[in-house]
Amino acid sequence: ESLDYDAVYNASFRENAKTWEDNTRRRIWGYSGATLGRWVLTVVIGVLTGFIAFFLGAAVEHVTLWKMGVVERILNPCSADPEHPGCGENDQSSIVAPWSAFGAFCGLNAALAMAGAVPTVFFAPEAAGSGIPEVMGYLNGVHVQQIMRLRTLVVKLFATFCAVASGLAVG
Repeated sequence: ESLDYDAVYNASFRENAKTWEDNTRRRIWGYSGATLGRWVLTVVIGVLTGFIAFFLGAAVEHVTLWKMGVVERILNPCSADPEHPGCGENDQSSIVAPWSAFGAFCGLNAALAMAGAVPTVFFAPEAAGSGIPEVMGYLNGVHVQQIMRLRTLVVKLFATFCAVASGLAVG
């Protein structure tokens, strides 16, 4: 099924359009039930998209703050726990571990990126990429295999979460 963006101007269409309009029942606010259903579905999809985006952003921020807390505790344990051994006034400079913190930062980011890549590769390869070309093709009548499945959505959301939390640029 495809969407037609341009109006059809031919004799056959004009002859059948009048008959079709006469047979169409207008029910609620001048719309047929199918049209009202489409509007309701559009609103529901918009609200669900907003909720998903909000929770995705909140989860990314939570994991990013946790990740930075881990790196901070490794970089300077005295800032996280003043009672840590070796956190006296004279000993604080000797406990700072920048290379360990850098390794933890890189390791956590790599683990998050890998956690997002594995389900995409093995469970839903159609979730890779931005999805804009697939949706445009679908709207123009091209049948894209398995693009509108729940598994694709779940893997896409999880992979996006992991990619953004790991610091990768996602558009």
